Amino acid sequence: MRVRVIINPAAGQAEPVLAELNRAFAERSIAWDAAVTSARRDAAALAREAVREGVELVAAYGGDGTISSAAAGLVGGEVPLAILPGGTNNVIAQALEIPLALADAAALVGGDQAEATWIDTLRVGDRHALIRVGVGADAKMIERSTRARKDRLGWLAYLIAALEQAAVAEPVPFTVTLDDRVIEREALSCIVTNIGRIGRGGLRLPGPISPFDGALDVLLIRRASLEAARTLCAGLLAGDAPSPEPQDDAAIVYHRGTRVRVDATPPQPAQVDGESLGTTPLEVTVAPRSLRVVTPRATQPALAEA
Repeated sequence: MRVRVIINPAAGQAEPVLAELNRAFAERSIAWDAAVTSARRDAAALAREAVREGVELVAAYGGDGTISSAAAGLVGGEVPLAILPGGTNNVIAQALEIPLALADAAALVGGDQAEATWIDTLRVGDRHALIRVGVGADAKMIERSTRARKDRLGWLAYLIAALEQAAVAEPVPFTVTLDDRVIEREALSCIVTNIGRIGRGGLRLPGPISPFDGALDVLLIRRASLEAARTLCAGLLAGDAPSPEPQDDAAIVYHRGTRVRVDATPPQPAQVDGESLGTTPLEVTVAPRSLRVVTPRATQPALAEA
């Protein structure tokens, strides 16, 4: 097997990446080389280049932004992606039950305990992504989670940014067109998501969110209240997250569809998988079973039913 490893040099900090990969791949006689992301060549470009060169598998080491970018370069093709977690939150790896320790994740590559499975991706404009699009307060929270904060505080940087944003956020009118339905609500944020996990410890967004169901899940967070916090933290506190009821007075309103257009007055900032996306309006669609990802074989049935 010929493997190309895409490495984000800003990820992992002091982790001995190359030494770990050498040990893991040497045990299975895997031929591999590495490419490093830069301002001129992102992970998507490096992944596309690897495919053109005949690589059989692309592995990406970094945080969720790096993993999502590498995935964008592989969407629609047969070459699978192996995820080597090296970021602050590693949401994608957690959602797919990929080990967070680099040595354990690397052991999946070419191992008999792993398999390439198809997952959904989402498309916004000319970009593909894996996790979610966040509009309004969610995007502003990501802006507050600076690289310096993440390096210093790790995943707590996101929690602090969320608390800061909740203290100043004001609802704005959203118009969400979901397939053939139009939903008009005042909200702090609109989240269009493919993956439910949002952090460590099992914390996840409410609802039956899965990257295997061919659907997008849309949450309108209408206010920063104790009710909203309780719903968002249900996964952390109880091990599961109930679907919020779609009443008009609910703090969080949940919908599902395959094509979503989000508009707001005034226009609101947006982010996709932690990267700025400009402002509304925007349109998001689901691309069912469009990416092959290496996951632990034992988790396949559970993932398919998630």
